[in-house]
Amino acid sequence: MRYAAITCLLFIILAGPVTASGEGDVYITKKNYPMAVTEEDLNIFYNSMQNNQTGLWVKLRQERRAWLSDAGVAVVIVEKKAPNRVKVRALQSNIESWTIEDALRKK
Repeated sequence: MRYAAITCLLFIILAGPVTASGEGDVYITKKNYPMAVTEEDLNIFYNSMQNNQTGLWVKLRQERRAWLSDAGVAVVIVEKKAPNRVKVRALQSNIESWTIEDALRKK
């Protein structure tokens, strides 16, 4: 009985950090989808793309508040918001950004 309890305790201790540091589901970014520093900037950037407001679109890009995604970047979803908005973090990075769910595909 004591051996089983010690084994169980060791399993919990050793498995705990692995579970806590797990990244969850990994997604891959698609090319040329809107991304931004904040959710508000993403909404502005995305709407400017849809409504052909080139001046606003260019301004956000020049200020580095929004950009178009690169293909093939591995990310995890940090937060989901409706409608279709997600905050992602690139693997091996602390940098988080907002994008739309359509910009991601499951790895």
